[in-house]
Amino acid sequence: MVVSKQALSQATIKRIPVYYRTVKDLQQTGEKRVRSDRLSKLVHIAPATIRRDFSNFGDLGRSGYGYSVDLLAQVFGELLEVHSKEQMALVGCGNL
Repeated sequence: MVVSKQALSQATIKRIPVYYRTVKDLQQTGEKRVRSDRLSKLVHIAPATIRRDFSNFGDLGRSGYGYSVDLLAQVFGELLEVHSKEQMALVGCGNL
């Protein structure tokens, strides 16, 4: 379902973290669905732009019914690779 990042415009790529953060906030409050007009007010992006961005990821919602908050969180989380684990080491940090 998730498209290649190369297929997305730079503007869309820059908005994905904003969408993800907002959708995760909605998920925390227990919301199940969100419409583009409500999301627009939360992220200060035009509803038409949101719908156009979301259309890059397939059939995520229905007209007049909105988008599944859980599905949006999953799609944007996969794009941002938020669940991938990387090993790292902190070197030269002094006293933690």
